[in-house]
Amino acid sequence: MPVRSYTNIKMFGQCPAKYKAMTVDKSVPFTTTQQQQDGIDAHAALEAYITTRTPLPARFSSYQDVVEAIVRFKGEKLCEKKLAIDTDVNPVDYWDKSVWYRGIIDVLVINGDKARILDYKRGNKAHQDDDQLLENAILVFSNYPEVDTITASFIYLEAGDVTKLVVRREDLHTLVVRLSKKEVPIIRAEKLNSFPTQKSHLCNYCQVTTCRYHNRG
Repeated sequence: MPVRSYTNIKMFGQCPAKYKAMTVDKSVPFTTTQQQQDGIDAHAALEAYITTRTPLPARFSSYQDVVEAIVRFKGEKLCEKKLAIDTDVNPVDYWDKSVWYRGIIDVLVINGDKARILDYKRGNKAHQDDDQLLENAILVFSNYPEVDTITASFIYLEAGDVTKLVVRREDLHTLVVRLSKKEVPIIRAEKLNSFPTQKSHLCNYCQVTTCRYHNRG
């Protein structure tokens, strides 16, 4: 059974056939688009500034105010933090064989019983999905038992907008139940080996080129 993640669950919802090709069969490798590479470069530049104060490259200079604000947050700052849990919601190593769900948090700030989850976005709010923040909150609560309150935010680097979502430890059970329900159709598909194609505008960008809907979205 493939490890669950926000990305994989979202992929299944978009097209079960793509999910099967890329995460179950692994017959189609993940490739990086130029837009994605630009995002990877931006993440690396921001991490370098936060951890070693390496100046931002000229093309990311507009992010200076954002990264300075992050540096000023109180607490331990962990960039690109990998966290994972097993099916009992216990913390496990990111690559452990017992992993059920895992994720990578762009910036995690731990300050006593409080934490911040920061997720960079280079696009706009049109496709904002708070589930990504909420599922990362599950990982933080499970891996940091001292944390009682999390402030989770999307940081829209180009627009300069910052969202805010407060999650408390008392919400953890509800969040886990919600995540488990999202997994139900995936489990059913894996048991029945039934992964139908789902046509949408995303077919124009899909990496599964053998699909009959490829470039026909």
